[in-house]
Amino acid sequence: MGGMTESGMAEGELSELAAQHQADIADVAGAEATGAERADAGVAGAGVAGAEATGAERAEAEVAGAGVAGVEVAGVEVAGAEMAGARAGGAAGPGRRSLWRHRNFMSLWIGQSISEVGSSVTMVALPLVAIVLLHASTFQVGLLSAAGTASFLLVALPAGLVVDRVAKRWLMLNCDIARTLIIGSVAVAAAFHVLTMGQLFAVALLSGLATVFFDVAYQSYVPALIDRDQLHEGNGKLGGSQAFAGVVGPGLGGALFGLIKAGAMAADAISYAVSTVSLLMIRVSEPEPSLLASEAGPKPARGGFRQELFAGLRFVAEQPVLRKIAACTGTANLFGSMSGALEIIFLVRVVHVRPAEVGVLFAVGSVGGVIGGVLAG
Repeated sequence: MGGMTESGMAEGELSELAAQHQADIADVAGAEATGAERADAGVAGAGVAGAEATGAERAEAEVAGAGVAGVEVAGVEVAGAEMAGARAGGAAGPGRRSLWRHRNFMSLWIGQSISEVGSSVTMVALPLVAIVLLHASTFQVGLLSAAGTASFLLVALPAGLVVDRVAKRWLMLNCDIARTLIIGSVAVAAAFHVLTMGQLFAVALLSGLATVFFDVAYQSYVPALIDRDQLHEGNGKLGGSQAFAGVVGPGLGGALFGLIKAGAMAADAISYAVSTVSLLMIRVSEPEPSLLASEAGPKPARGGFRQELFAGLRFVAEQPVLRKIAACTGTANLFGSMSGALEIIFLVRVVHVRPAEVGVLFAVGSVGGVIGGVLAG
């Protein structure tokens, strides 16, 4: 009994030791599991925190980018407002898109529309005065036509250099005043029966000279009067006036010559006077003209003009498109002037067309040109 008891006690102690050992192993395993879970949880938490930090940084970056973009947009709007404010004569805001409410442009447009009609009257009336009233020869009529266009050949390039150095509206005003007096002198001389072919030659030459300077200044003045996004509309209105004048003016010139003979030239003089008034009504500060480049250096002004003149010619010669346009325009003007000098004298002396009918024929030809331009797009 005693041996068995000691043996049972030993076995019990061994069982307790084994149970204690298994409990220790379980505790260690639990501790390892808890540590792993905590580590995993820590890693996950760090990932979430990193994601939150990254999202915050991205949000801050987007906000900062939006701020920069807002600054840039604001800068563009301010710059646009300043550019819009630089153009005088029109109201600010979306209403500026239409030129119908642009006071300065409307003054220019109305005056030039009337002036274009007057010029078309002279295109028919001046040769009729020479042919019908002064009985000019075919050669004299050709010289008269050449006198009217000679300035475009001889003075057009230097005129561009002059226009760059003076106030354009001032130059246009002086050209209109000069043409009013020059063209009006024909009607006055005819009224006193002192009109001669020599005066007609002088009138054609001087009025052509004034027209060259006016046209060059006029083309440069329109962009200074209106905004760039209004140029398409403005040029369209001005081109429409020229087309209208080409249709109405010749017929009106022939009709007026049939009624009042040389007095028809007074219509053109009056149209130039109206153009002068319209220019005076423009209220806009024109940009300062560029100074002579020679004033800043030792070279005289003539050298500066010559250098710029040849630089312009070289530029045209080196550009294939401009070179072809110049060749086409020059050829068309050459043969067009040759036929134009003979058309009226042929109609009057060979076909015996009345002056009023001559104007109608020219007007019909202008209608064909307008239709061709519309069909060409």
